[in-house]
Amino acid sequence: MNKLINENGQKSYQRSDNEDRALGYRKWLRTVDTGGSFTDVDFIKFRNGYPVAITELTRCDNQQVPSENYFKEINKRWYLRDGQAVMIEEISLRLKIPAYLIVYSKSLTWFRVWSFQVWKWSKPMEPQEYLSWLNKL
Repeated sequence: MNKLINENGQKSYQRSDNEDRALGYRKWLRTVDTGGSFTDVDFIKFRNGYPVAITELTRCDNQQVPSENYFKEINKRWYLRDGQAVMIEEISLRLKIPAYLIVYSKSLTWFRVWSFQVWKWSKPMEPQEYLSWLNKL
């Protein structure tokens, strides 16, 4: 299979299906003792060959932006219940780049960004506004 490149010079999605090929491994990994913890890193943005930001993702099934309480609950889950935030912050510190948690609607009509550095949620962004934010990373 030839590597497909999009008009922006990035590797395009290479498959014609929507199968999550890593799901079986991720489920298995959570059932075994590995002597430590794992966290997946969703994306690390590179510019000119250097990492510039970590972005973690969580999807919201609501079409409309939910209440502020919804986002407080995400923070509780990330920082207190699951501990993912601690691991992402450590990676961010070691790479010396900022980390962000992106909450997006299933329909990709709105986005909100949690900054691990300033402990603050952005205002809701429409797709073009979010794309502009990504371009500034």
